[in-house]
Amino acid sequence: MSTPPNHDLAKQHIRGSTLLMCGRLLSLCINLVNQVIIVRYLTKHDFGAFAYALAIVATASELATFGMKDAASRFTPIYQQRRDYARMFGGIVLMVGTIVSLGTAFVLLAYGLQGLLTDWLELDRLSLALLMTLIVLMPIEALDRLLLSLFAVFAGARGVFFRRHVLGPSLRLMALLVVVMLDGNVHMLAVTYVAAGAAGFLLCVTLLIQILRKQGLWEEFQLRRLCIPFREILSFSMPLMGAQLFLVLRGTLVIFLLGMFHTTVAVAEYRAVVPIALLTTVVSRNFQFLYLPNASRLYADGDNSQINHLYWQTAAWIAVFTFPLFAVCFCLAKPLTVLLFGERYVDSAAILAILALGNYFHASLGFNQHTLKVYGKAPCILAVDLMSIVVIVGVNLLLIPPYGAVGGAIGTAIVLVVHNLLNQAGLALGTSVQPFCRKYARIYGAIGVATLLLGAVQWLWQPQLFVGALLAASASLGVLAAGRDVLEIEATFPELRRFPIIRRVITSG
Repeated sequence: MSTPPNHDLAKQHIRGSTLLMCGRLLSLCINLVNQVIIVRYLTKHDFGAFAYALAIVATASELATFGMKDAASRFTPIYQQRRDYARMFGGIVLMVGTIVSLGTAFVLLAYGLQGLLTDWLELDRLSLALLMTLIVLMPIEALDRLLLSLFAVFAGARGVFFRRHVLGPSLRLMALLVVVMLDGNVHMLAVTYVAAGAAGFLLCVTLLIQILRKQGLWEEFQLRRLCIPFREILSFSMPLMGAQLFLVLRGTLVIFLLGMFHTTVAVAEYRAVVPIALLTTVVSRNFQFLYLPNASRLYADGDNSQINHLYWQTAAWIAVFTFPLFAVCFCLAKPLTVLLFGERYVDSAAILAILALGNYFHASLGFNQHTLKVYGKAPCILAVDLMSIVVIVGVNLLLIPPYGAVGGAIGTAIVLVVHNLLNQAGLALGTSVQPFCRKYARIYGAIGVATLLLGAVQWLWQPQLFVGALLAASASLGVLAAGRDVLEIEATFPELRRFPIIRRVITSG
């Protein structure tokens, strides 16, 4: 696959990532329908047990990747850029073999230690039964994460668009609709989720092989010539287990502690709004897929100034694109929660607002830890993640027993801020990327002012959802206008000049 000149790579990255964001919006609509149907269809107890079991599976699947998805994003494009196909395919074989081995071991341990899991995690009978069904998804999801990284390298934005934002969400929605039409229970829902995950994985493997054949790379895959880079990949991935553990704890520790210290109802109240709060990570997650391969190619060429430009240009676009979603989730948390899930989940509104604030802060400063991975600063990443793990465990143990789900939301937001600031310090000490670029100060200043104004309006007048959404949209246009010069909107998306209203917003001067 040809690589664009370095000076155009940032624009190519923004355009490709914007396509992924549009796809993410499509998948969000599908996932939102999915979430609303599940929450309203199941009882609070059933939904809490299902979410609890799914969280355990997500934890195990993330650990089973063993850092291989990040290794794929870093090493595969570097080997491809150097035309070292023996190491490129050898690395992929090593990554797949590692995940399959760990995933199989975790599944066998789960079945063999059911009694111990019940005592240790304090699972009730329903949660244990659902876990024993959903655990089959664990190695499938781990391999799926690796596949997404490979799609980003070989297929670019379009491949990730289809796999992540069309196929997966559609299969899960179809599984849920089958359960609803057959008037099934939560056990049937778990079985259909497993079937949907397996079907999506098999389709993606077939698509990836077709992509490699079309690019003429499949012909380079010869078992006799494989050179498996054990030392390079394992020395990179093993220190990243701290990052894997932090990511796992960030997503699931609150659910585990709520299940231990409270009830599955508390789990349901927290888990119901988590997908809504994660709207503030939609843009960053989609920009992430192409960022690591593109930055790795620049690193392979030794172009540090372009890595700095790519980093801050990406961070600024993420902050601006994400602001409308953050404004709705943070300032209109109560009416939005009641609209989606009904009055019985009104207490979840505060959880939504707190999580949205923490996630937006974490996303808006860009891919600091991913940039540390590009520079191979695994020890720095490990140190940051170990410190963050201590913070996340301590804060949640302090806040969840007395304050329940709200305490878990506060703890999660605190950890997101601390983790991001530590990684930003790592950038300053270990890379050529500036910890903050003054060129973009106007954008972040406009975001701060707009957030304070919207928060004040909501606190003083509590407008209806429609009025609040109009105010959020106006503030978002103001933020976009404030950053139009440094974002290079006209150069990145020249086709937008065809629309008169948008042209007035994005035109410089």
